[in-house]
Amino acid sequence: MKKYRILLLSLLTSFLLSCGGSNESNSSGPDVGDSTSDVQRRSLSFDMDGAMGQMMQSSGASAMLLAVAKDGEILYENAFGFQDAERTIRLRQDALMRTASSVKPVTAAAMHELEKSGVLALSDHVFCTGINSPCWLSNELLPPESDPRAKDITILQLIEHAGGWYLESGSVVTQEAEIRDALGLSGPPTREDIVRFIMRRPLDFTPGEPDASIARYSNFGYLLLGMIIEQASQTTYVQYVQTAIMAPLGVSDLDFDAAESKPIDRDPREPHYISDQMCPSIFTIGEEALCVDEGLESKNWVAVGQSVSTAGAMALFAQAYELPGGEPLQPGEMFDSYTNGTLWGTSTLVRQFPNGVSYALFVNRDIEIGAISYRVDTKLRDFSPYD
Repeated sequence: MKKYRILLLSLLTSFLLSCGGSNESNSSGPDVGDSTSDVQRRSLSFDMDGAMGQMMQSSGASAMLLAVAKDGEILYENAFGFQDAERTIRLRQDALMRTASSVKPVTAAAMHELEKSGVLALSDHVFCTGINSPCWLSNELLPPESDPRAKDITILQLIEHAGGWYLESGSVVTQEAEIRDALGLSGPPTREDIVRFIMRRPLDFTPGEPDASIARYSNFGYLLLGMIIEQASQTTYVQYVQTAIMAPLGVSDLDFDAAESKPIDRDPREPHYISDQMCPSIFTIGEEALCVDEGLESKNWVAVGQSVSTAGAMALFAQAYELPGGEPLQPGEMFDSYTNGTLWGTSTLVRQFPNGVSYALFVNRDIEIGAISYRVDTKLRDFSPYD
């Protein structure tokens, strides 16, 4: 039976290569014979390669990444599909993709790390008004007409999407062209421009007291968190995440970085992102462009969703931090939880299971990722490499 299963694996991976898949799985541990652990890991590779082949066909994507981790190590990592739009160059094994909102728990985890090191407290206020210390962001970011309740917003409330914004007004990622034009700018607004513009508006609710019946979600709140991380750490968001979060997990600096808007500026390990949606160009006034390329200034939103990562980096992150709140996990602790993200040309999912398994799935197309990820979920929910 075992020889038969290995033969099937060989046939399947050959088939996937003909469809644009990769047959180079990154499995931890040496191949040392017929131990139960080794058999289980080969079985995992067989199952995951098969699931990915099916998902590639059903999703219409041309590039996918999947990594599975347990006990702080990668059990499986593979890349499927193509690097280029013409589908002639196979996707690199170490490919990066945009994280979309799956990076928000990383941003929250950075805040927990800063608190643990004594630099700040999650109860600190976000905006400084002269009477609400400790606080972080200058009162110059609060225009005179800002909501007086803004002085009470705390870091923890931003992490929990309870800072004062419901879904519609808190999701301002796609409003950069509007903000640029309203402010009379010749190019993309800065983060500071965005904050001053948004803070002219009244809050949707008193910070910390949202109506549970109304969806609350705030990309804007995570933009603010990214600014606080940089001020508190005295370095860039990416550098702090690389040093304080990813490096202790064994993740290379090359495997987590900031995204770039324009294709010419992107990391060569990123694939083509499939999207035909058009937006006002944030870089050229009066012109339309693909939203995935010029719909926003990526550098403003790195802490919100415009990071790039390998699937392995995010699977390892989910071994050490709770999803979605970013709290550090205790040894042996794991939850049945997930975080996901969607933006033009990108869909991502990072998942944790109580059995200690975590995985990260990246797709280069805007899809309902839950509709395809069940193939992976059903294989991993009860998986153990040590049974």
